[in-house]
Amino acid sequence: MKILICSLLRDAGQVMDKWWELLKEIAVLHPMIEFELAIYENDSQDTTKNLIESLVKEECDDYFSHTYILSENLNTNKFGSVVAEERVINLANARNKCLEQASDLGGYDYIMSVETDALYEPKDLKILFDEVKNWDILSGTSYGVQQRLFYDHWATRRGSHEDRWDRPMERLSDPSIPLFSGTISLLNPQSLVNDPSEVLEVSSTFNLVCLYRAEVIANGVRFGAYSERLGSFDCDTAVICENFHKAGHTRIGMMPFVTILHDGIF
Repeated sequence: MKILICSLLRDAGQVMDKWWELLKEIAVLHPMIEFELAIYENDSQDTTKNLIESLVKEECDDYFSHTYILSENLNTNKFGSVVAEERVINLANARNKCLEQASDLGGYDYIMSVETDALYEPKDLKILFDEVKNWDILSGTSYGVQQRLFYDHWATRRGSHEDRWDRPMERLSDPSIPLFSGTISLLNPQSLVNDPSEVLEVSSTFNLVCLYRAEVIANGVRFGAYSERLGSFDCDTAVICENFHKAGHTRIGMMPFVTILHDGIF
C-alpha cells in the first residue's frame, strides 16, 4: 500500500514537535506501507517556517520516500474553529494545493489528511490501515483532550438529512432557520457500535485523521467550500464527502474507538 500524508501548517510552532514525532512514528511502525508526505504552509507569523527547515527538511528522507513542501504568503485572514464561509474557502484551497503537489495522484492507494493538532497513538492506526480497503473514506474519531466529548461536529454527519453531527437540519421544517445553528449533540459515537473494531457508516467524516481513496481524487474529486445539497457554504471536509457521493463512491465510515484527541492549545 502507498499513502500520501497531507498536513496543513499555519502558526503551528507550538505543536510542530509533537506532530512531527507522531508522523515519523507512523512511518516506523507501519513498514509495509510506503509513505510520502505533502505539507502546505501559508501566512505563518511564528516559528513554523523555520521549523519546516530545521525539523522536516533535515529528517524527512529518513522516514518518507518523497516529501513535497509548498510555502506561500497570501495574507489570508486567520480563523479559529468557527463556522465561516471565508474560512472553509481558504481551507479547501489549502488542502487541494497540498495534495496537488504530488505529480501522480493515481500512484497512491490513499490520501491521508493528518491535522497538526491531532494527538493519537500511531500504533492504533493499524486497524484503519487494515480496514480502509473496504471503504472510500475512513477516519478515526476525534474527542476533546480534557472532557473527551466528541469534537468534529461540523464535518461529521450520520445522514444526508443532517447539517452537523446528530442534528437534523431544522430548516427542513422551517426555511427561515439558518443552517448550522442550535446546540451541539452530546451523542458519543462509541455508543453506536457494538465492538471496538467496528466501523460506523456515516454520510461524512474527517475527525483530524482521515483516509481518502486516491483513485477518486486522481479522477478530479476535490475539497470544496460550497455544498450543492445544502445550497450554501459548508465545511470543506464535508463537501469532499459530498463530492465522493456524487462520484458514486459512497462507502464512508469512522471508527469510534480509534481515538484522535484534539489539542486544545492550538
